[in-house]
Amino acid sequence: MILLECFYLKWENSEWCNDRQLLNVYDNKGFLIQTLHMSFNNYEWEIFGKTEFVNNENGKPVEVTNYSILFPPTGGFELISHVDLTYDDAGFLIEKISKQYWPTGYWCKYIYTYDPDGKLTQTLQMEPKDDDWDTTYRNTYMYEDKLLIEQLDQNWENGIWKDDKIEHSYYDDNEYITEKLMQKWIEYQWINYSHWTFSYFANYEETEEIYEIWGDSAWNNKDKYYKIYDESRNLIKKTWQVWEDTAWLNYEKEILIYGPVGIDENTTFPGIELNFSNAPNPFRNKTTISFYINEKCYVVVKIFDIKGKCVNTIVREELQSDTYQYIWDGTDRNGNKLGTGVYLYSINAGGKTAVNKLAIVKY
Repeated sequence: MILLECFYLKWENSEWCNDRQLLNVYDNKGFLIQTLHMSFNNYEWEIFGKTEFVNNENGKPVEVTNYSILFPPTGGFELISHVDLTYDDAGFLIEKISKQYWPTGYWCKYIYTYDPDGKLTQTLQMEPKDDDWDTTYRNTYMYEDKLLIEQLDQNWENGIWKDDKIEHSYYDDNEYITEKLMQKWIEYQWINYSHWTFSYFANYEETEEIYEIWGDSAWNNKDKYYKIYDESRNLIKKTWQVWEDTAWLNYEKEILIYGPVGIDENTTFPGIELNFSNAPNPFRNKTTISFYINEKCYVVVKIFDIKGKCVNTIVREELQSDTYQYIWDGTDRNGNKLGTGVYLYSINAGGKTAVNKLAIVKY
């Protein structure tokens, strides 16, 4: 299963209200290639940005590019940031170079170091200086067996490393994290700064996080998160509350929707060769669903919403061996325009069915 959509709702006037949405688009190998960022304005969803991914053969991103829609909305996008990622032969991330084009033009590079067991031991942050990179910050990680127990963050100043903050992690007998304590180095001593506690269901799915900050010689509540999972242990709902005066108040809710992984475009079924795709994807007004079959067979092409309800049937007929293209204008079987979101289309050829995803957006 892959994550298709994330909905974010804000608590306003004693009810949950649509706020923003993320729509993930995958290729037929199940690799994430695009995330659309949408906001809810004037009772409808509108896109305000997108993130595009270029992946290696293992599905790991090697380029991540963020765009923001131009204002006033013209349908075009403005480049915001770009990240290049490099992995070693074992698949571990070893370098990340990030450039913020707007509003700062800021560059930085991260170098990652691992021990022989593959545990991350150090992260170096660097900034450009005189046509080279100058080290500015580092994170050092310490473990007890396989468990991360300490992260020390330091600034590079005047040729020496100076402590900035430290984070301690604590675990129960089953090696599940129960607490995190962050302290900051102030006037030659470690001072409490923030504290996390974690609670779990009986099956050790995390159910609650509480975040506290240090003040007036005591821990003060700040944020609380509740989590709910489905039968496959996928996180499907996360509720964020904030502490005001003497009570926890609703602030934001995240709802996550999952779907099946697509299959490769060149999948071969026994007796039937079926290659299929659709473009553009995502689309605004219409998309073309294309497929090839290598022998005569009965073909049905259907569109489903994310809940699995069939909303339209594009093809239902016997076809000869050939390549076919059908245009879908984003409507249901009654000709009504469907809303922004992720949909599934299935192609059944000769009794064999394949499924892929497409997305309707509004710019």
